[in-house]
Amino acid sequence: NFILRRNLQGAEPSVDYGGVTSGGWGAYRVAQSQGMDWSSGSAFLAYEYHDETPLASSDRSFSEDSALKELLPESKQNSLFADVTQAISDALQLHADFLYAGRHNHVITGEFGPAGLQEAQTDQYQGTLGADWSLARTWVISSSVSLGRNSTLNEAATGSNRGIASEVVGDIDANGVAFTLSTGPVRVALGGQVRDDGFDQIPIQGLPSTDR
Repeated sequence: NFILRRNLQGAEPSVDYGGVTSGGWGAYRVAQSQGMDWSSGSAFLAYEYHDETPLASSDRSFSEDSALKELLPESKQNSLFADVTQAISDALQLHADFLYAGRHNHVITGEFGPAGLQEAQTDQYQGTLGADWSLARTWVISSSVSLGRNSTLNEAATGSNRGIASEVVGDIDANGVAFTLSTGPVRVALGGQVRDDGFDQIPIQGLPSTDR
């Protein structure tokens, strides 16, 4: 998961590894962030790769006789985040960001052969364009449009399917000083949102791949 940043200057690499004292599970993460800023804006880019090996049921005494072959599946994840902001004038600032996250799970169940393999691939995309406008130095109007898509492919010998979810979201809000009393300014905030969500499930025939 990324902590969203907009003012990193330079590069920040990161490598992590973890494992267990008993069993074959292990995980490592490699990440790289790069950022730059200038007088009127900034840009930020981050990538992360995460890999986990499976933990077999036989590696734990409480599950060594279980019909389930793995307590934790093999998992691979890729994530990418990009953000750009640019001031057009003292009153208007534009910003855009993009997020991709992909995850692949490979599970071995209690059955032998291809019938015991289950695969799941999830890909998520999210993009946002927005603007902030300062009006008369007492009001700020913010608007944004966001498009998102999530695709999940589940594969198994008994049947496979792909689920696709999508969303389009438009937001606008305004806040500022409505009038001033003797005790001080009275502020007002207004906002609205338009949203459209969709979902589709597509059956797919065929056995999953045995590649790991």
